Amino acid sequence: MKIYSIPFCPFCYRVKLALHEKKIPKDLIEIEEIDLKNPPKDFIEINPNLTVPTLQIKGNDGFAESMIIVEYLNNLNTNTPNLYGNSNEEIAKNKVLIERISSEIIPALLGCFYANGSEVKFRKSLQKLPMVFEKLEELLEKINAPFFGGSSLNAVDICFAPFICYYLVANEFNSKIILPNSNTKAFNYFKNIQNHSYINELILSNEKFKNDTKEELIIDTEGTKYIKSSSRNLIKDIEEEVKILNERISLKNKGNKAILWKTNKNEKGPYIETTVQFKHYDEAIHAIQVICDLQETSDHHSHFVLENFNQIKVEVCTHQPTWGVTAMDIAFAETLSDSLK
Repeated sequence: MKIYSIPFCPFCYRVKLALHEKKIPKDLIEIEEIDLKNPPKDFIEINPNLTVPTLQIKGNDGFAESMIIVEYLNNLNTNTPNLYGNSNEEIAKNKVLIERISSEIIPALLGCFYANGSEVKFRKSLQKLPMVFEKLEELLEKINAPFFGGSSLNAVDICFAPFICYYLVANEFNSKIILPNSNTKAFNYFKNIQNHSYINELILSNEKFKNDTKEELIIDTEGTKYIKSSSRNLIKDIEEEVKILNERISLKNKGNKAILWKTNKNEKGPYIETTVQFKHYDEAIHAIQVICDLQETSDHHSHFVLENFNQIKVEVCTHQPTWGVTAMDIAFAETLSDSLK
């Protein structure tokens, strides 16, 4: 038999932890790390969805889904403790815990990884953390041991531990990603996972895992990096710069309708502007969210007005120390056009 896996995947780590806890020999089940961009033929035949982990039993016979594979592995070696429990009641309760952790705890805990460059989404994910820790505290209320499985990992711990590892590494790199309060069972549980010898060996001591996790946490997208790295010096020939800007935007849109910019002026000085039209109200609301996210993430601001719920007028310029248009304004305009197209 064979497990198809990829490096640093939390779902694959579940299966690897189960193999270790069940003491399943390597000559019985091989682990093959694959490249999902160039997957093996057998893997494709077993799992056309190309998700990992996938268990190959023989030939093109097998199945995917990490916790289903864990349950299968649990039944391979009956000489080791049952990962789900020793009675029907215990098995059922542990499966309920797995479901609650998978649906209520893990997605909220890892919300910071799903911000996709949005400072607003990142902050919202941080605001949910105290509630997540309260839910975990509730689940741990009757547990008077290091793990849900007692002194060793069970299926609940195996389900949860890889994601806690991601979170612990995230906490190392960003202090805004807080840990549970130190006087709670949730905090102790995190620490017990962190100090588990095999989890350390498999996951937490791997520097590449840490670096890859750090990369996933970086809020700055290429667009926000472009804005932040642009000059704050005033542009002398704004018309020419806007012409070049529109050429770049048009080229990227390859003949499709593009969001282009023009120059304008008021009593205070020049600025650049665009008007974006929408067919539906929800498109306008989405555009407002995009503009707000870009402003928060790039720390660069614009003035925008929603008109009749079917178009937004956006004005960009620099107010201080002197009114005008800078390369940073041009970069903001280009990034906004790319984001709203």
